[in-house]
Order: sequence, then structure tokens, then C-alpha cells
Amino acid sequence: MKINELNFMIGGKAGEGIEVPGNMFAKLCMKAGLWLNATREFYSVIKGYNNINQIRVAEQPVKSHINRYDLILAIDDETVPRYYKDVVPGGGIIYDPSLVSASSVQSEVRPGGALVYDATLMKEALSREDINYFPVPMSDLAMEKVGLKLAKNIVGIGATLALLDYNVQPLLDLIVKTFARKGDDVVNKNIDAAQAGYNYAREKFSREFNYQLRNVKNPVKKFFADGNEVMVFGAIKSGLKFVSEYPMTPSSSILHTTAKYAQKYNISVNHVEDELSAMNMAVGAGFAGARSLVATSGGGFALMTEAVGMAGMIEAPVVCIECQRPGPSSGLPTRSGQGDLRQVMHASQGEFPRIVMAPGHHEEAFYMVHEAFNLAERYQCPVFIISEKYLSEGYATLPYLKTDHLRVDRGKLLKESEIRAGYKRYQITADGIPPRAIPGQKGGAHLANTYEHLESGYSTEEVGHVTAMYERRMKKIELIEKNLPAAELEGNPKADFTIVCWGGTYMPASEAMDMLNRDGVKTNLLHVKYMLPFQPGVREILEHCKRPVLVEGNYTGLLGGVIAEKAGIDIRSRILDYSGRPFTPDKIYEEIKKLTKK
Repeated sequence: MKINELNFMIGGKAGEGIEVPGNMFAKLCMKAGLWLNATREFYSVIKGYNNINQIRVAEQPVKSHINRYDLILAIDDETVPRYYKDVVPGGGIIYDPSLVSASSVQSEVRPGGALVYDATLMKEALSREDINYFPVPMSDLAMEKVGLKLAKNIVGIGATLALLDYNVQPLLDLIVKTFARKGDDVVNKNIDAAQAGYNYAREKFSREFNYQLRNVKNPVKKFFADGNEVMVFGAIKSGLKFVSEYPMTPSSSILHTTAKYAQKYNISVNHVEDELSAMNMAVGAGFAGARSLVATSGGGFALMTEAVGMAGMIEAPVVCIECQRPGPSSGLPTRSGQGDLRQVMHASQGEFPRIVMAPGHHEEAFYMVHEAFNLAERYQCPVFIISEKYLSEGYATLPYLKTDHLRVDRGKLLKESEIRAGYKRYQITADGIPPRAIPGQKGGAHLANTYEHLESGYSTEEVGHVTAMYERRMKKIELIEKNLPAAELEGNPKADFTIVCWGGTYMPASEAMDMLNRDGVKTNLLHVKYMLPFQPGVREILEHCKRPVLVEGNYTGLLGGVIAEKAGIDIRSRILDYSGRPFTPDKIYEEIKKLTKK
């Protein structure tokens, strides 16, 4: 019997409502004191095509998702044939027998090369002898109890709790909380649907499943959030006051989350007409003294690049979160990838200081975003946080984060009493960072000029002034690099293999390292967090590694190219994935195991 260790998946067509029961299940597990990691895979369509919601729970912190399922709840007729091979021996599948009859599953060819399912394949999918099948008439029970077929998702989650031998009452309480705004009738119908699924599975399949959920004694206080939410929390903690965004997956929930907290924290949140406007407004807000944030994906960032250059020239502090998705062009709008690294590092014309950083997990994302606002004002430059769908839209439980040590650093921001006659906004200083006044301060009037300019801000093309101003700005890069935290090697420094990764790939890579070490393959991990200026210490670490292995979600090994350029080390062993799906620990484990034989 496995208790409090479960990899659960809900599958159904877009529009059938797999997100609501998935979130309910996750909240129930968290309330029980368990740790979670949850991710969704879905097509970029409003209705139709198979989507899945994966939720992994355990009594200890969970690093990553995996594609081996202990229990699947199939709301539609595609989930079973798609994923039955991924169920572990002894695992189970809950399915609706009315959806898998020969008459309901027809051969189908969809535009875009979607898979074909027919009755023969369904019969094969229901014939594994090493797993458990639980036919639950979810559609019929939904019609009987609610009068609405779509309520089968709530019936299914009720049946799931019964199989896991968990009390149904917390689910019923959660339904009341979730649907209260829709009125008593909706609440009562969903309660009836959940109870019907629970009772049916309890009566038909009592004690047939070797997985159980139990409440944990004295659980650690924690919360459940996706990466975008956590980054917003970090921004709010840093004093965020202005947000502008044109929604683009997978960054859109940054706009939604900041809007949710706008009134409480006095934040101006702006849903603007396009991405260039979003960046222009954020740069303007930063120039005006507000801590400003803009978020987008690769396609939107392409439209922002002119304004990125403006931020560099007028030295306005601004933070941009770029949530990657596979490209080029519209690419895979709802999938995950790491193909935008060079785009963010080199966007816009000319040369100017910028900081590019990439958090690897949810907790780190909170602290790095908070740090980004300090860096933007300390060095008076744009700062970019690179994320990807796997981190941005992936959920995790986190302990209550410690914030007592966090401080707001506004750099050389002048108080009005500190402004002297003849103030020069772009004064040449020893460290390259001029004192900054903001509009409205007496004596601080100045010109923020997008042309090359003098210390006063007025335009110039004279050689001596141009080179002096250029060198002053670029001097910041050395200062930033000097003050960046050095890279750290996780694990045994004498390991045979070193996983080298960046961004959200850290989560599956870290678990893969643990798996390899348990299996006798000595492995450590180098997670590169600062791309520009390049994180110090990477070269020194890699010079002493026996066999570095690059793990990235792109085709060309972008981080590998940056390491070769900045550290002079060419990493030959590479595990790359450009399918639009995030890495799993299993894949990294298997690929490194193959390398042990070479």
C-alpha cells in the first residue's frame, strides 16, 4: 500500500473542465499537508483536442513532474488510448464506459496531423493485465444528479477520492467555496455530483486500489501557486507600482494576478493595445520613479525591442519578464521551450548595459524578481527575467517565504534636498552610475534624450563627448559582474557527470541528479542563473568537471553557446529537447545512463 505518494493525471477535451477538478484535487492535497508539483499540457484551441492536468503529491517537497502515472481520471475518450502505456504496474484508470464503446469512438483524422483513435485501439488500451480499470458512468451520474453532462468532471473527482480512501467532506466544503458566487442551486448540484461519484466508486471498488491519501500530522505551512503568481508576489514585495502588458501566453496571468492585487497594494495595472506600447509605458513609469514591470512572450518581446533600446539610452530602470514558448513566429503558443535566450540578450540596436537572469524554480523566482527591481535601479538599466511555460504556468507548493532580510535598494536616487544647482542627469562618475532625479523634484529638471547626449542630456555627435558617454554607460557592466553571486556546484564536486542547465529545466534536472546518484552514477549539477553579464565562477567550475552534460529545451544548445563564448569551454555532451514539452527527470536520467556506456 502506497500512502501519500501519488502521480495523478486528469485528461479531457478542452472545454470539458479539467482545470477546476484538478485545482480542487491539488487544494485538497495541500490542505492534507502534502507537497505538490502540477503542470498542464494543452492544445491552443478553445474546445476539443485532449488536454491533461498532472498533479504529483508526496509528504516531502516535490521537485518536478513525471510522466509515469499512478492514477488517471479520463474525462474523454482520448485520454485512455493516449496514456495507458504510461500507467505504472499496479496503477489505475478511471474511465466512463459510455465514452469508449465501439459506437462512440470513430476513426478520425484531424487537421494538423493529430493522432487517430478507433475502437480497436481503445480495446487494446483497456486490456493491460498489470493495471486496474475502474469504469464509472460519469456522464450518466452527472445527468441524473445535475442534469448537465459537463458535471462529469466533478463526478470523476468524487470517484477519485473514494478510490484513494479519502474523506469526501473536504471536497464538498471546497465545492461550496468554489461555486458560492453562482448560487445555491449550482453549489448543491455539484455537491450531489461529487457525492454520486464518491458513493459509486466506494460501493463498486471498495479497497481495490493500493494507493491512499491521508492527512499529515503537524504539516509545514505552505501555499500553492504557479511561477507567474510567485514572480508577481516578489515584485509586490519589492514595491511594484506600475504594470503594463498586452496579454500573451504564457505570461498573461502576470497581468491577471497584478490586477487582482492592484487596489490592495496601490498598483497601476494597464492592459494596453500592443507590446510596444506596454514597454514604452513601463520605461516611462521607470523614468518617472515608479517601480515598473512589463511581461510578454517571445513574439511580443520582438515588438518591444525599439523601446528596450530607449530604456538603455535614457538609463531608465525597468523590469521585463519574458515567458518563453517554442517558436519561431507563433510557434507553439501553449507549450514550453527555451529558445529565446539570445533574443533577450541581444534585443535592440547598439550596445548598452542590461541584466538577464533566469530562475530555476518557484521559490528562486520570488527572490530573483525582488532582486531584479533593486538591480534595475541600482545600475539604472533594464533587467530581464527569462522564464518558460513550465515554470510560469506550472504550480508548486511552497513554504511561507522568509522576507525579513529583503531590502529595497533604489540606488543613486536623489532626495530633493540632495539636488544641487547645475544638476546633470548623465554626469560622468567613477563607477559609471550618475545620480538620478525624477520628474517633479525641485532642481532636478533634465532632458531624457534617446539620441546620444551630453551629461546634461542635450544631443551631441562630437567624438570626445560620444566616446566618454559610451564608456561611462558600459563601465556599469564590469561593476554588475563584479557584484553578481558566483555560480555554485550542487552535489559531489568529484562526480563523473555534471548536468549544466538553466531556467525551469533545473527542476527535472535536479531530480534526475538524485536518481542517478541513487543508482550509482555519480552526478552533480551546475545551474547558470545570470546570462548577462555572465555569471562569475562558471568557467572555474567547468574546468574541474570530468564530463559536463548540457541539458536545454532548444535545438542548438543556446546556453552551451554562451558558455563557449564567455567561458571558453565547449560542452560536447548534450541532451536537447525541442518538442515543446518540458523535460522529465526520467528522460535526463536515461540519456546520462547511455553516456556511461560511451
